[in-house]
Amino acid sequence: MPAKPQTFQFYDEDGNYANLGPYTNFDVELLGTDNEKVNLDGLQLNVASSSTGRVVIVWPRRKEVFGKTGQYLLRFKFTGTDSVDFSETHEIRVTNFGRITN
Repeated sequence: MPAKPQTFQFYDEDGNYANLGPYTNFDVELLGTDNEKVNLDGLQLNVASSSTGRVVIVWPRRKEVFGKTGQYLLRFKFTGTDSVDFSETHEIRVTNFGRITN
């Protein structure tokens, strides 16, 4: 289980900081090692800077989130007035029942 909040930086297709200002809702989707949807109740998602595309996740403290070793897939969903966009998929490798490695 990550002990500290994790920061994610998003960029647009030109490599510039993504402007998250037009989005009104932010969500996180996580698939587990068996391609199952992981329950993220208790997750805190904060936009640290909408103008520079920084988002911070505070993970739930439940062991069930990363209960098995293996590869997890994470992506962000950004919803605006007229659109829904998804981030690229991020891979999270979990070893030793909860230790995240990069």
